[in-house]
Amino acid sequence: MKSNRKNSLSVVRQRLNETRGNKNKYYTIPELAKLTGLTRRQIDYWAGIKLISASLKNSAVRGGGRPSSFFSTSEALKVLIFSDVKKRGFSLTQIKQLNRNFVLNEVKLDQAGSYLLTDGVTILYAKSDNEVIDILKNNRQMLLVPIQDQIERLKIVA
Repeated sequence: MKSNRKNSLSVVRQRLNETRGNKNKYYTIPELAKLTGLTRRQIDYWAGIKLISASLKNSAVRGGGRPSSFFSTSEALKVLIFSDVKKRGFSLTQIKQLNRNFVLNEVKLDQAGSYLLTDGVTILYAKSDNEVIDILKNNRQMLLVPIQDQIERLKIVA
């Protein structure tokens, strides 16, 4: 049993070492708690209800108790976003809906240039400079009309 634990631990250490220094870093619950201000219990609860998913788990890391969980960069971004949304007054039900719509819309959280916007009532996902999705409520696509473009059009006519 002890040998099995040792082998299991070395596999986890190897996977964690392979990711150091790149975007595939793994985060522990204590690290996520420190980043977000959430309690460890809250993060563990979110993992328990499948709002977030650990990429690696290993009971040997804690000496046989509950398995230690390691979260990918993408999952860590979800925790940061959900934490921020929670602090802005959105309910757990709304956060679950947000997560479902992330999946439905194939939202890439680590994609540069994308934004989440909120007015405290809904959450919009800006896929590009011209495309926004009401990702919380209706999952509807909207079109942005850049004001600067309209000003430039007026200058041409004038």
